[in-house]
Amino acid sequence: MPPEKQLLFEDLLDELFSQFEDPITARQALEEKASSDEDFKMKLNHYMNANNMKKCSEVLPDYMFAREDSDVEEDSCWEVAPSGGN
Repeated sequence: MPPEKQLLFEDLLDELFSQFEDPITARQALEEKASSDEDFKMKLNHYMNANNMKKCSEVLPDYMFAREDSDVEEDSCWEVAPSGGN
């Protein structure tokens, strides 16, 4: 992913995450967006690969993990539910 496109995608992620206070809800929103939007899913996949990220929680901003109750399961960003349509 070219640097300018990565910055635009990071802005999109920041906008998405700014709506949530906890990492669990933010991760769920990320999963839902990736499951319902193929273009977003492709960009997320490229972003994660370009930044050597293997887990969905690695995409979440660090400030979300400063809370004591911020336990996030590690899984794929697009495995929402069996009926979620991959």
